[in-house]
Amino acid sequence: MISVNSRWDKPNVGQVVKRARFVALIVTASAVISAASAEDLRSMELHSMEAKSVRLGEVNGIAYFTVQGRGYRLVVTFAGLGGSPVRLVSTLLPGQEVAISAAASLGASGPAVEFSRQSDRLIVATKP
Repeated sequence: MISVNSRWDKPNVGQVVKRARFVALIVTASAVISAASAEDLRSMELHSMEAKSVRLGEVNGIAYFTVQGRGYRLVVTFAGLGGSPVRLVSTLLPGQEVAISAAASLGASGPAVEFSRQSDRLIVATKP
């Protein structure tokens, strides 16, 4: 009779527990990161001639678009804090996007609003 002694014959319970805890930690961390990313970015679909409220940091705005040939003419107007309103007008073809962002402290990303034309849909994604 030939006997082969390998580390798989008698598993070290301590090592198995450590590995199981490590895997559980990785799975939990991945879930937390995914949830945080989903919370940081909010998106909605904008329909033609339907105005939606958008927010860029402390500034509120309104966005709408009209169909012009193959393009979607997007109009976004932000009410300035104590200043004049600011308007962005852009025509988006399928696959194109335009983003508006506000300044933040050095090394940090500030609030942003992104308009993305996906086929016949216009998606608005905001990052607080």
